[in-house]
Amino acid sequence: NAFDETILHLLNSLAQRSSFLDRGMMLLANGTVAKASFVGLFLWYPWLEEGEEGRRNREIIVATVFGCFVSIALCLVLQKLLPYRVRPVQNAELGFLVPIGQEPLKDWPSAFPSDHAMLFATLATAAWYVSRPLGVASHVTFIGVPRVYLGLHHPTDILAGAALGILVAVAVNRPAVRAALSRWPLAWHARRPGLVSAAVFLLFVQISSVFWEARVVVDALARSAVPAVQV
Repeated sequence: NAFDETILHLLNSLAQRSSFLDRGMMLLANGTVAKASFVGLFLWYPWLEEGEEGRRNREIIVATVFGCFVSIALCLVLQKLLPYRVRPVQNAELGFLVPIGQEPLKDWPSAFPSDHAMLFATLATAAWYVSRPLGVASHVTFIGVPRVYLGLHHPTDILAGAALGILVAVAVNRPAVRAALSRWPLAWHARRPGLVSAAVFLLFVQISSVFWEARVVVDALARSAVPAVQV
């Protein structure tokens, strides 16, 4: 559509002009350190706060972690059910200039909706609840622009994923829902703060990689559960 094409060509006009810019965008889009920095700054730090503010932050974060599982599961279902959408960098009709150093994509799922946008919009909404000035900027900087620049997604893939992620985060952060979701985890945290904090940290690592390792394991288990077809 005209909206996607205009923005894609605008950003793509900057490609192959600067190796620093192209590789910087790849670092923001694909680098675990950049995503982990976002998770650590906006979620892990508030988790470790003390007092009543810390308890409220932990309530928000526990509910948001549940929301992250919902977001990634919903996105995977939508990618399977909706018509396949090829990614801009793979669409020969667009004449897309591949940024310097970008590797070819192999066996990637449908571009719509963006799983990164959906997951990190859920997290950015949690950051909004914890610290409003940082919530929106974090999503645009780390997820939206770099993935469109690299041709991994159309702008509407990002917008749709972000909208769904925000809806999920708002739903799980309704006061009654948030209290119900966080009751047992926070009770365990009161008894075993070190153990629970370590478990939450491991969850944050998985979130930083968009559950990549977990998805590989689940996919391998699903494939092994299906008997091989004998020809």
